[in-house]
Amino acid sequence: MVKRILEACKERSIITLNEHLWIFLLMFFVSATEILLSGKISLLTIVTSISCGLFESVSLFIPCLLLSKRLNIIYTSLLLIIYELSLIIALISYGFYGKVMVSEFCVLFWETNLNEAVEFLTGYLRHVNVLHIILGSVSLVFIVHAATFVVGLYIRSKIGILLKWIACTYLFLLLLVPYHPELYVNIVPLQIKAVLNTRINLSEYIKDAHLERKRDSRPDNIILIIGESHNKNHSSLYGYKKNTNPLLGKRKQNGELYVFDNVVSPATTTIPSFKYMMSTYNYQSKMQWYKEQTLAQIIKESGYTSYWFSNQGKYGFWNNVIVKYAKLFDESFFCDELYTENNEIKYDEEVLTLREKFEIKDRIPKFIVYHLMGSHPDFRLRSPQNFKLFDCDDYVCNNDCYNSQVLAEYDNSIYYNDFVVNSIISCYQDSNSLVIYLSDHALDLFQTDCDYAGHAKANKESTKVGVEIPFWIYVSPKFKKNNPQMVERINNSRNKPFMTDDLIYVIMDIMGVEFKDNPNKVSEHSFLSIKYKNRIRIINGFNIDN
Repeated sequence: MVKRILEACKERSIITLNEHLWIFLLMFFVSATEILLSGKISLLTIVTSISCGLFESVSLFIPCLLLSKRLNIIYTSLLLIIYELSLIIALISYGFYGKVMVSEFCVLFWETNLNEAVEFLTGYLRHVNVLHIILGSVSLVFIVHAATFVVGLYIRSKIGILLKWIACTYLFLLLLVPYHPELYVNIVPLQIKAVLNTRINLSEYIKDAHLERKRDSRPDNIILIIGESHNKNHSSLYGYKKNTNPLLGKRKQNGELYVFDNVVSPATTTIPSFKYMMSTYNYQSKMQWYKEQTLAQIIKESGYTSYWFSNQGKYGFWNNVIVKYAKLFDESFFCDELYTENNEIKYDEEVLTLREKFEIKDRIPKFIVYHLMGSHPDFRLRSPQNFKLFDCDDYVCNNDCYNSQVLAEYDNSIYYNDFVVNSIISCYQDSNSLVIYLSDHALDLFQTDCDYAGHAKANKESTKVGVEIPFWIYVSPKFKKNNPQMVERINNSRNKPFMTDDLIYVIMDIMGVEFKDNPNKVSEHSFLSIKYKNRIRIINGFNIDN
């Protein structure tokens, strides 16, 4: 009886595998390649990619053995669509960045509104040969399909032997799952996991931070300004030859602004950076990002009323990760809500309109986040006409006039950013306030490739450039008078190496709170502390300090 059942299962498996062999091989190739090309290639990553690719393709293929013929057609068609799109995205992203970014592109699509997605793509496509990209992608897709077809023809006559090897290997991998959980995780394709991740509701994971006050003196207003795609090497505060920070430069000369010169972001793109900045999550964390303690909860337990004013998009297919964090604040407002036409260009100074309309002036203490569009591609849309200070003639770029145009547009966005940030500071300069400015990440602006401007590519040099962000702290005269020791600590920390996945501890240090169950954690992770413990800064697998 058992033998008969096994024979029936084997026969069913052979027939089904024969019918859908091409799809099975395509799934295996795409999933293995995505994993292999997502990081540095080594013998270990080759073995891992083959194992995970096989585990994923077999796991997704098993339902084919159980479904009716009609449902089978629907199921395999969905698989084919997913993996065909995944292959195309993998090839394009690898051509742009030297790295497969299927899940990142899926997040961009599902978590960004149409206008921002179009701007992002336009900013890249303006300086590449679109025809070459299309022809190259079509050619590679054809080669992959042709190779898959040829391999399928070769092994079809040996389908029984192939099935035995697949079954034995899959059972062996099942035994390894408890010791290598990445195998289990890879049952679900990267692109599907990326989309499912967007459905996480952060409010379901709120938990008490269990804080205690260690210092009574603290600012009435703590302002966190988060820029976008700001490369510090284009800020005159860091020695850039063009005066892109005239207003903040004056504040620095007056001793109000403290500029930190060794700060990096924890990621080269926005969504991962926010997962780090808005919580206790870092690259060494054992828990998933959404289970970590959030900045919003810490602010609440510290007695601050919290606001979030944003010029970034609120609406997408689903509210994105950034909006999920914003909604944890007491009040959150978006410039999208100021307009009936969401396709209208909204410059960053509009966040001041949000402040005027919604901030309750006499309520203290307050913690306020201003999230700017900053230098988000497309750069030419980031500054109004009266802030177009630089043009092509101001740059000399090795026979490439387009590079000059991009640099001028980018520097104009930084010049306008200087005005916006200074205007925000002016709103709080007469009160007991402290303002922190940083960017979510930087960009590689022809620094590692004379023909490329955009998010960092998948190599150490480009990654290092893509995370070199500006970080400065403004202290008002009243804050300086009331908190001389904190101001001294800020001044003494300007050259310390720091990564902004520990930003939450710097803010806790300024608010004068710590965790009851781990009182040393803040002092060890805040670079304003004399007990700060410097750690290796690992970004995208690269040790950028080595």
